[in-house]
Amino acid sequence: MKKTLIIIGGLICFNASASPSYTFIDLNMLGESYSTAYSINNSNQIGMIQGVATPIPSGGFSIELIPAVWENSSIALASQGNRYDSQIYKINDSGQVLINTFSSGTKNGAIWETSNNTITILKTEEFSGGVTAWDINNSGQTVGSIGASAVTWVNKDAIPIDIAQPNDF
Repeated sequence: MKKTLIIIGGLICFNASASPSYTFIDLNMLGESYSTAYSINNSNQIGMIQGVATPIPSGGFSIELIPAVWENSSIALASQGNRYDSQIYKINDSGQVLINTFSSGTKNGAIWETSNNTITILKTEEFSGGVTAWDINNSGQTVGSIGASAVTWVNKDAIPIDIAQPNDF
């Protein structure tokens, strides 16, 4: 019995000398002592913080964390009147930046509207505990937690998210 081997194949052509190219961009355009990028949106805006060091008379430095957005080789900072020690969590495609601010020992979730450079603190009147805003979508809907409660913010007002407990089943 004669056996026939059939080989089906294709020809793959590639340029062995081609290598990927990368461009590294230093986002610390202000030359400050600290800079960290946290989020990028589909408009190629990067949500980040810039740390500004201030000497302390007794020695050392204090670092103020300022919300910043990098876009097209330029950087925008939250306006002087709206600077908080902050942590950025997310930037949506509209350029709304979700931040958590720290002021006088209090942690608050906030939205920085880069289009008009305003920061709006998310309301928490009905709740107690630390506030963490975790995510914002392209419609500006925000979710997070206050103390042990999961919440969403609607028109900047906190609404609890009911989560079934194991004994509810």
